[in-house]
Amino acid sequence: MGKYKNDIKTILEVAIFLFIVFGAAFLQNDLFTVFSFFIWVFYLVYRLIKKIKYKHGKSNAILYPTLNDAYFKSSAIIIGVFILIGDIIWYRMNHYFDIYVLLFSIIGILFLFNGIYSIPYGELTFENGQLSFRGMDKGININEILSIKMHKSSIIIFSSEEAMTRVVNLMLDEKSAAFIKDELIKNGVNPNSIIVNLVD
Repeated sequence: MGKYKNDIKTILEVAIFLFIVFGAAFLQNDLFTVFSFFIWVFYLVYRLIKKIKYKHGKSNAILYPTLNDAYFKSSAIIIGVFILIGDIIWYRMNHYFDIYVLLFSIIGILFLFNGIYSIPYGELTFENGQLSFRGMDKGININEILSIKMHKSSIIIFSSEEAMTRVVNLMLDEKSAAFIKDELIKNGVNPNSIIVNLVD
């Protein structure tokens, strides 16, 4: 389940947005519509603040580049542009500015900036003596790690003679690989067990 939790999260985000849009269209309840859109605005603002904090070095998140980064960046920008274009067309056709036009404009701009301020999708976390890379089903006890091999597009973790965990779809370079290695060492992984070979 953990392997797909971020994909499920993305699907839920889209589903909630569609629910708000279609709910507003069919229910025609101003209170529901405005409240729903404000929730979405606050959520996008929250995500944008987290990204800005990371960009300015004010976040403790350990992130690394993946093949999905460009997709999430372009998707947010495209959604933002489409919302803004649709909002402009609706306004020009109706010549009427109300709170819905304003909310759609804000949401479109927030999507746009969330794309512009995109951050790496991969994340490394440490909790209760275990490490976990995004996409892993469960964490691995740091004391049980035999070796970690970092390649440009994958990280392979050996925690016993039989057990092997592979993290794929990465885009590691020398800087990001060195960053991950430093964080692994800081959190108790044996430096001699980490092998970096960025040639796949």
